[in-house]
Amino acid sequence: GLQGNKLEAQQRISNLESQLSSSKGQLAGIQSIVNKLKQSVADKEKIVTELEGRLSNLSSTLETERQVAQAEISLRESLLKEKETTITQQNIEANRMYYVVGNRKQLMDSGIIDRKGGILGIGKVSTVKDVDLTKFMEFNLLDTQTLTFPVTKKGYAVLSNHVAASYKVDKTGDQYTLTVLDQDLFRKQKVLVIELK
Repeated sequence: GLQGNKLEAQQRISNLESQLSSSKGQLAGIQSIVNKLKQSVADKEKIVTELEGRLSNLSSTLETERQVAQAEISLRESLLKEKETTITQQNIEANRMYYVVGNRKQLMDSGIIDRKGGILGIGKVSTVKDVDLTKFMEFNLLDTQTLTFPVTKKGYAVLSNHVAASYKVDKTGDQYTLTVLDQDLFRKQKVLVIELK
């Protein structure tokens, strides 16, 4: 009868209600999982953003450091260049030499040599006076180690105080060639005077 139907209906309703509440529980569970996931995604995004921030900071720091390093390197290079230039200049100066070749009369007339000593004109020696460099030819040992001068009947004399071991003279046809053998020794005497006999 009716009673049975009512009970059945109540039973179904209570079943449905319990199902519903259990579903709600499940739903709530699902919802909380979803919420946790959302939270974790947000956290991860935060972490990602923070890491990206750090990275860009790091790369700008790196860029700054690179620029600073670059500037230091440039400065060092330019200092080195200046130093090299100075050394080169000093080297050029140190190796600058002067020479003159002429017979006794020419050298006397130019005031480059004096005749000293001796008695009654015998035994006089040619000596190099204080020199006016404008009367000399210039050369640099960095790029010139040989000088040539003409062969004469009576030969030549090196009047300047160059150490004999610092150079050699060879004869080729009608030319003598003076070759510097030891630059350090040779350049101690800045001025080379060769008298043609």
